[in-house]
Amino acid sequence: MNMNSERQGGWLGSDLRRHIYRQHQAVLLLDSSFELDDDGNPRWVMSIGKPTVGKTGTVVTGVVILDPATGEMQEYAKADVPVWVDQVIPEFVAEQHNDWFGRFVHGYWNSLFTKRDMHLPTEWEGVSDVFGVVGPDARFYWFTGHTAAAGRDDSLMGYTMMDGRTGEITYYRYAVGFFNEAASVSSVNAAVADFVGWHGAQPLLYNLYGAESYVVPVLSDTNILKAVGIVNARTGRTIVEPTLLKAVFAYKQYLGQGIGAVVPTDVALLQSLEGKVLRVGAATTEGTTLFYFRLEGSNHIFTATATLSPHEALTQPGDRVAIAYLDTAEEVVPLATFRNLEMTGP
Repeated sequence: MNMNSERQGGWLGSDLRRHIYRQHQAVLLLDSSFELDDDGNPRWVMSIGKPTVGKTGTVVTGVVILDPATGEMQEYAKADVPVWVDQVIPEFVAEQHNDWFGRFVHGYWNSLFTKRDMHLPTEWEGVSDVFGVVGPDARFYWFTGHTAAAGRDDSLMGYTMMDGRTGEITYYRYAVGFFNEAASVSSVNAAVADFVGWHGAQPLLYNLYGAESYVVPVLSDTNILKAVGIVNARTGRTIVEPTLLKAVFAYKQYLGQGIGAVVPTDVALLQSLEGKVLRVGAATTEGTTLFYFRLEGSNHIFTATATLSPHEALTQPGDRVAIAYLDTAEEVVPLATFRNLEMTGP
């Protein structure tokens, strides 16, 4: 038996939702995901639930796991779902629960009148949305920003991470004043306005080198990936490059300059160093010249664009230089400042 997705449809017993409903008529069939078990076997995972307020207030109570080849299935309570299942909470349930979480922060009546501390998920293309991400613990989460309920604007009050298995919501408040998802996409759209049909899509918030940053894919009007944008959530500074690698490198250069409040902390610190140059190299790609330096006493390869300092092009092995750089765990790191001490003196 070949089980088809409920979205694609299927004939009679080959329709996923219809097949499961025959044996599980006492529960709500919510939504399905397609996952691999611990042995690499594909499985349909259908989330099931029940209403808690009349016919609304849906909560997830468990899943039904189905073998798409044989049609065999087994129901699991939410607490007993196998560990290989990532998505127990469907997307639409995550959206609903995020709305309730912020809307009813001080109860039902507050949501109608004073609206004190009330916050709602960011509206993305006219509707609230959540995005699936993988956390540092390798678990699946639903992410969304939250904005003020009154006078919805382009800034965040905070954001939530909902555990994709348990539905537990963690609210991060320190993001007050950050750009929200819609604002980050608008910024990227402005940066690619000269390219007909190009537009940003599905922004995801990351911690890049200690700075909160949105990574925004740039698509064509036929949804082909054309570029990658990175938007600093604090300042709105937007960088768009043809590839993710180039975008991350350009963003590192920006962070290394320490502009305004974007100097990273904890994860990546701006460090100073004086030393003798061991090797110098240069490469030009798409009209941009990049210099590479190795310094005595450091395992890093330091990089800088030709516009950082006029000393770069004149520097030779054996020269003593003073630099500031973004200290990360990577081998190649960008320079924030460069000074050849043989030319300028101490």
